[in-house]
Amino acid sequence: MDLILKSLCWSILFTKTQRRAVKTSSEARYKSRSQGVWQLAFGVLADDIKEACIDALILRFDTDVPELFYHHGKRQVVEVQAKKYSLWHIYLNNAYVGSIQYYTFTKQFNYHLEDNCLLTDDQVQKYMALIQRGELKWIKDNIR
Repeated sequence: MDLILKSLCWSILFTKTQRRAVKTSSEARYKSRSQGVWQLAFGVLADDIKEACIDALILRFDTDVPELFYHHGKRQVVEVQAKKYSLWHIYLNNAYVGSIQYYTFTKQFNYHLEDNCLLTDDQVQKYMALIQRGELKWIKDNIR
């Protein structure tokens, strides 16, 4: 994906706007919960190349996104957002699907996924490993 990003983004301008409401359309768009919408702003590209560029931009610059995948032809963007007190919320396309909790007394992670969620146990285990390695944000607990 970095090759696509480097070779195409020099000649094609992508922007990330700060809009809250995004309608589903044939345009390639992805709305991040906190950072706006990636979309093609200038030029013409085939849809598959445009989607690949946006995928690369999402993975490169949206730091709360550990992965994305496609399910029935629709982009599924996973966001893991750090909360206070060693808690992370997991969102799939901006919808809450679960949480990860770190227990400081036992020094172990535990997680919960909503019923009928597209995410698997292996994927959540991967997110916990990313948190342990510091590749996903960690808000330290407030100690009084």
